[in-house]
Amino acid sequence: MCGARGRKIGLPDEVHDRLWQEARRKKLTVSTLATDILNKNLPRFTVEREG
Repeated sequence: MCGARGRKIGLPDEVHDRLWQEARRKKLTVSTLATDILNKNLPRFTVEREG
């Protein structure tokens, strides 16, 4: 992920375990898989910045 910076998010143990297992199965990092899942399921917003 180019330009990404570390973030923390709290997940229930069961969700974390499922995410970790699926990432391992797909041979992806947990971060990459989580990003893919969130990008597919969250609405897109346009952020306008001044300057």
